[in-house]
Amino acid sequence: MHTAYVGSICSPNPGKGFYGYYLHNRNGDKIASRSGVASSYTTLNAAEYMAVAILLEEAVSLKIPILQVYSSNKLIVGQLSGQKKVGAQELSKLQKKVLSLLPSFRFINFEYTPADQNKGLKLARQIIGKPRSRRERAEEFLQNTFIKIDSNNYIYIKGDNRYRINTQGPSCTCPDQQNRGGLCKHLMAVHILQEKYPEII
Repeated sequence: MHTAYVGSICSPNPGKGFYGYYLHNRNGDKIASRSGVASSYTTLNAAEYMAVAILLEEAVSLKIPILQVYSSNKLIVGQLSGQKKVGAQELSKLQKKVLSLLPSFRFINFEYTPADQNKGLKLARQIIGKPRSRRERAEEFLQNTFIKIDSNNYIYIKGDNRYRINTQGPSCTCPDQQNRGGLCKHLMAVHILQEKYPEII
């Protein structure tokens, strides 16, 4: 029987989701490991489903017939084992994706393991400590509110903070841009929005 350790983490929760997994053969030798970003904005439980789906897709590609999966997320383990119901609509969609992969295995079992024994979870946690690009940090701002005034001017809102952004200048009223100049993360976030939604932004 092949075994796998899978885990995910969100920083914050909800926030950017990371995943990691280790896949071992019958002799306990590692045959695959992977980590990365599950989503730029998600919840911990949703990220765990994404992690499981990515793991199973690799296991299917390796033609693994029997698989034991260890996760430290009790809710997801319970739902995939049929012991708990799925309530959230987002989780229901992700669960359906995972369930669609199960017929590819002759046998598969999901079991809980403590976080300190989960190598996949440790792998996911390591990503948070890695330096991120300014663009990746700017993408985290997309979860907040941007109000379009016209084609060049926007208002950024997060809590009590409100900054006026002008993409033509370019300028932003945030302390970072006022002190250092250049392209602050708010300006970068607007440019990312314009790339993703040109018909709207």
